[in-house]
Amino acid sequence: RISDETFMLHVNTKDNENGRRRRDRPLGLSNRKGTNLKVCPYSVVFGGDFRMKKIVLLIICTTIILGLNGCAVLNAIDQRSTLSSATEMIKKGKDDAAIVLLEEICSKKGVKDITDEAMFKLGLLYLDHKPVGDGLTKAINIIERLHKEYPESEWTIQTVPLFKFLKEARAARRKIDELEEINSSLSKENKKLNLDIEKIKTLDLELEEKQSP
Repeated sequence: RISDETFMLHVNTKDNENGRRRRDRPLGLSNRKGTNLKVCPYSVVFGGDFRMKKIVLLIICTTIILGLNGCAVLNAIDQRSTLSSATEMIKKGKDDAAIVLLEEICSKKGVKDITDEAMFKLGLLYLDHKPVGDGLTKAINIIERLHKEYPESEWTIQTVPLFKFLKEARAARRKIDELEEINSSLSKENKKLNLDIEKIKTLDLELEEKQSP
């Protein structure tokens, strides 16, 4: 026997039969106590087959997750191949070609143990890049990015003393540029002074010639 406290779901048609269905209680599921249970909208759309729809939804979510993971794996494989090619270019002395490949890796989504190694090698190649000032700036920028994005990487640890040296070198380079600018300015002033001296000598000679009998 079913107790009074047991909820049985059935189509509530009693009020319809008596013509007294309340407007605030829509036709739907009832718990035999005159209270309609809230009807899930998915039961109308999917015909109440929740279990099947749940399985389908699970399959879709799983497929999406596997697809994303698959893209990440393919990206890592592609970058590893590019890094290997760049390393071969370095061994052959083709630094410019290696720089292009390494810059390509660094421009994509980072992959640990690949992108950090590429940044390390790219920073070293930039140091030999011409002009020296531009190469130094690029090397510092890429190594600074390496420290920021991969602080625990072995490649980052190896660049700690180098990074300190490069920053000191940049400061020294700026000082040299300032001194060169000052020297250039002094050279211009010295040249102008020499011209003025020559003019004065010329005027002095002309004056002597005019004063001579």
